[in-house]
Amino acid sequence: GGFGWDDYRRLGEPAIDALCDRVTVVPAAAVEALRSHPFGARVMLKTRRGVFETTIPDPSGEPESFPDETALVRKFLALAEPVLGPGARSLADAVLALERQPGEAEALKPGRTS
Repeated sequence: GGFGWDDYRRLGEPAIDALCDRVTVVPAAAVEALRSHPFGARVMLKTRRGVFETTIPDPSGEPESFPDETALVRKFLALAEPVLGPGARSLADAVLALERQPGEAEALKPGRTS
């Protein structure tokens, strides 16, 4: 459901290493052909009960699957609070407030050159 700074501490745990040893990553040309970027994935899980498969053409964060404000703030806080402490929430609120200011939304648009 998520990934934050604390998850890095689990690297090297025997159970995590054993799972990683059973994962194979290969390019999936059919998935990559679906989009102009190579970030999609086809996931196949082989178990005793059968093979389970799904395709994720656009991972969260791509323009077509950009997270909503709640998810964006949750991810930001998961990464920023361990570093900034309580000030992380204030920073998130301040950045989100910029877009709501008259005239500021235009200045924040990507590709603006001035």
